[in-house]
Amino acid sequence: MEKRYIPNLITGLRLACSPLLFFLILSRDFNPAFWLAVGMAASDGIDGFLAKRYGWETRVGEFLDPLADKVMVIVSFVALNALGFLPAWLVALVLVSATVLVIGSTVFYFRSYDFRITPARIGKFNTLIQLTLIALVLFSHSTFHGAGAVSPMVIDGLIVVVAAGTILSFLTYIAAFRNGKIF
Repeated sequence: MEKRYIPNLITGLRLACSPLLFFLILSRDFNPAFWLAVGMAASDGIDGFLAKRYGWETRVGEFLDPLADKVMVIVSFVALNALGFLPAWLVALVLVSATVLVIGSTVFYFRSYDFRITPARIGKFNTLIQLTLIALVLFSHSTFHGAGAVSPMVIDGLIVVVAAGTILSFLTYIAAFRNGKIF
């Protein structure tokens, strides 16, 4: 395997781990779910760093990386909602936003070979706060420090920030799609 495909392999592993994360959360295995989520979030930074640092960026990676992020966030949010840890309205907001962005990106990806997906800063920030919310909710229900290790006020505040970030990110990408480009 050529070295330039290492970031894609990391992204693929993150995508492949999403069903396991979903299962662990629904099984209330919060300790391994927390560590898996942290590892998956870290892999998002690692694959991006390697791709940019060593010029290993690929067209497939540009498409798969944000898809892997969206899948991880969606399966985590759905599972956490099923357990009553996240509100349904937030899950619906994230699900609709992610679905529209994935469909839009897919259409642009296959319509134009020159199309490049370059995440907007608000999109990167939004993914970061979504992953942070997932980690904090899992940590809060783990046995590391007992249930409730994270203040409900912190979780509630982060839910509001995630909602605002999701809406702002969604509107930014929709504007880019309407202009026939994605940054």
